Amino acid sequence: MTDSVSSAVKEKLKQLAEFDQQRAKLFADIESDKSKAIAEIANAAKAQVEELGFPIGDLIDALSGGVRVRARRTAPADSGRSVVAPKYQHPTNPSVTWSGRGKHPRWVNDALAGGASMASLLINK
Repeated sequence: MTDSVSSAVKEKLKQLAEFDQQRAKLFADIESDKSKAIAEIANAAKAQVEELGFPIGDLIDALSGGVRVRARRTAPADSGRSVVAPKYQHPTNPSVTWSGRGKHPRWVNDALAGGASMASLLINK
């Protein structure tokens, strides 16, 4: 009896392992198809924008609400530099921040030109 239970358990474990492999393959296929679809859509949009004679940057600005968001740079762990916490944030897009160090980002200059003060751009804590 123990041998039949043991073999049944082994068979179920084998089936579970196969199902897990199938699931992983399905998820990988879904991600691949999604990436291909996004690339096709992006290429079609780019072609249409260029056909109309507009720079692609204008489309990006329009889609992002006029704010170009760049990936945040962080100091490598071994560089000896520390990452500074953000001090200012974009007035309409709080995910866009600036530490207050270095040259003003474009959105800060635009806000200042629009009548905002640096104090109004401070992150409230």
